[in-house]
Amino acid sequence: VFLLAYPLMFFTGARLLARDPQHAFDRMGRLLAFVVLACIPLDALENVLLWRMITNGATDGPMHLATIAASAKFLVVLTVALWRVAAIVRRVITRSPSHSSTT
Repeated sequence: VFLLAYPLMFFTGARLLARDPQHAFDRMGRLLAFVVLACIPLDALENVLLWRMITNGATDGPMHLATIAASAKFLVVLTVALWRVAAIVRRVITRSPSHSSTT
């Protein structure tokens, strides 16, 4: 369940925060939202390879492939997480009273 839950949570969060398709920052968020879904097969591949190494013994091929899958997965998750933090900060700053033009 976790294998599906965290990518879908990151996908949903990025889609909710990326509202303006005219803005490059939001377009990047929409793209990242779909890229994070690649974590599902990457995580599944990593799990299968790790399980095979536990049952059959570790060898170089599966070990390196599992490392590549995990590294790619964590890079994508970290990138999307940082984008989401930046999007939240951007939204808070643009809504702050000092940045609004009320006179």
